[in-house]
Amino acid sequence: MPLISTVTSPRLSVFKTALSLAIILGVSGCQTTEKPDKPAPKSRFIKTVPKAETAPQSISAPKTQQARIEPQRIFPKINTIQDLAAKDVHALLGEPSFKRSDDPAEIWQYRVAACTLDLFLYENLDTSERSVAYYEIRLKQGHSSSEKDCFEFVIKSTDTASKAS
Repeated sequence: MPLISTVTSPRLSVFKTALSLAIILGVSGCQTTEKPDKPAPKSRFIKTVPKAETAPQSISAPKTQQARIEPQRIFPKINTIQDLAAKDVHALLGEPSFKRSDDPAEIWQYRVAACTLDLFLYENLDTSERSVAYYEIRLKQGHSSSEKDCFEFVIKSTDTASKAS
């Protein structure tokens, strides 16, 4: 006699078929058609941010943060305005606080808190345009600034006035 009987009852064969079908459907229900690592669709309105693997311990500024270094401005020397054309003086110092014309001279005054810069412009015979023939710096009482400092104050006040307008 054989060890395994090959004769099966009809009930047993229906049971085997139903069990096989249940296993197939159960396994196929676990599978998906999408890849699990597929990134979210890109949108121009929504920015997707990848998830952090670990949360930061603390939020603070980097230890090696460099200080912002502003470039140091180099001012021209006061004697550079000697023989400078009127248009170049205007470009450097801006509009004077006071302007007076006494033929043949024209006087321009630049007034700042610490001093006054007087420029005396005369017509150049070669070019027939006015240029600085003489300049004078007058310090106001109580201020101990140098001529160099006064000239720098005038230039700085021109920069401030041009930025304000």
